[in-house]
Amino acid sequence: MTRGILEVLLVDACLLKDTDLVGKMDQYVVIKFGDQKRKSTVSRTGQGKTPVWNEKLKFDAEYAGDIRNEHPQYKLSFKIMDKDRFSKDDFVGELTIYVDDLLAQGMAKGKAEIPPCNYSVVGSNQSDNGGIRVGLAFTPNQVDGYENEDKSEEKKHRFHLHHKNDGEKKSGGWKSAFKHHSKNDGEEEAEGEEAEPDSMSSESDQEAEEAGEEGNVFEKLGALLESLGGL
Repeated sequence: MTRGILEVLLVDACLLKDTDLVGKMDQYVVIKFGDQKRKSTVSRTGQGKTPVWNEKLKFDAEYAGDIRNEHPQYKLSFKIMDKDRFSKDDFVGELTIYVDDLLAQGMAKGKAEIPPCNYSVVGSNQSDNGGIRVGLAFTPNQVDGYENEDKSEEKKHRFHLHHKNDGEKKSGGWKSAFKHHSKNDGEEEAEGEEAEPDSMSSESDQEAEEAGEEGNVFEKLGALLESLGGL
């Protein structure tokens, strides 16, 4: 879906019939595009059947490229009215302009224009009532594309940072804790291995002391027996 701005340049008109019996007409134009409606200013008093507006009106436009020309989304409807002060405004004439080709060219080239051309005005009872000059232009809205690109880049950047932070958390989190745990286990094991020789040496010393004490007892007993034998 291509979005953009459709500009309508309302130039002037040359009409054949006058709806006012007294005085001259004061015309304005109501333009519809889809569900959008714009109203031009009222032409200057005294211009009658040759009103001049030289006014630009803008519409928001969307083009999908797969809908027929008759679709109301691509149709500009013009209704020329005569402003009356003391009664209901009079209908002067109408016309329809299809703009699907203009939108397609604007989508392909970046901008498309139709210089002011004369379009026939149909009055009441489908009678011819002169013509009106209208210029058209369509410019795709490039801002939406840039915003989407910026958002996608920002999204990628956020994902990259998030992914990077996850790596840092993993490498600095459970990995470092695992290494620290392994290191502590190693230190404890080393301390345990160093403690075992100390206990073994103490047991050996104790056995030697006990053996020494037993030797001293036997020596004393032998000396006692010798002294008794001499008696």
